[in-house]
Amino acid sequence: MSAADLPAHVPTLDAALAWAADTGAFVNVEIKFEGARPDDRVHRTLDAIRAHGLSRRVIVSSFSPLVLDAARHHAPEIERGFLFHRAYRVGALDLVPLVMRRVQGAALHPMHPLIDDALMAQARAHGWRVNTWTVNDAAQVARLKALGVDTLIGDLPDVLLTAR
Repeated sequence: MSAADLPAHVPTLDAALAWAADTGAFVNVEIKFEGARPDDRVHRTLDAIRAHGLSRRVIVSSFSPLVLDAARHHAPEIERGFLFHRAYRVGALDLVPLVMRRVQGAALHPMHPLIDDALMAQARAHGWRVNTWTVNDAAQVARLKALGVDTLIGDLPDVLLTAR
């Protein structure tokens, strides 16, 4: 969708980054990509983050290891988080460490039902943060907090605040 197609209340990336720069917020910028190879959107996104002085207050996330690798090459100073919604395996081979090593990821971004003691142990052993989505249930907030998840992403701020 183009910027002209956005409803008036939806900010552009530039407006959201300007807000983050003004407020001191830390932001997760997800780069969605449906093609086989990354295009100029990766570089344009990273350049916009840099232009707002947010290289140290943004993590770029994607389901695509190719997008994250392109981000690593273009802006190695901007952290990367690997998004996944299912076990990332081929047979017995766990691909998560391979992807994270390749993209030099700082954080895992698994869908919350995938998080268990084993995943948290793996993340801690490698020094990766664990940021999860979409947590809209207070019982899940409590479970994930007990496991030591670093960041909860959800649609219901009141539910997420139960983690405090």
